[in-house]
Amino acid sequence: MALIPSTAKFRQEKTLNQISDPITKTVKVDGPNPVSFYMDVTEVTVGQFKKFLSEADHPFDSKLWGKFYKYSPTDKHPTIYVTWFDATAYAE
Repeated sequence: MALIPSTAKFRQEKTLNQISDPITKTVKVDGPNPVSFYMDVTEVTVGQFKKFLSEADHPFDSKLWGKFYKYSPTDKHPTIYVTWFDATAYAE
């Protein structure tokens, strides 16, 4: 995990199409009460998330597995289609 300080600024680039140059803007981590936080430096894999679900008492909508495997077909792919509640439970 990497520490993201409350005073952090990031450059965000977005390309609208293949012909144009990227649009760059600076994004500042702020809010009414800015606070430092930690963020994973890699995505949580499907395998890691499945392990969490098998060990935790966290409710998860099993109907989402079909969507999961459409875009993340193996345990090494990144986890997708999780809610804020799912992500928070995993982080805790």
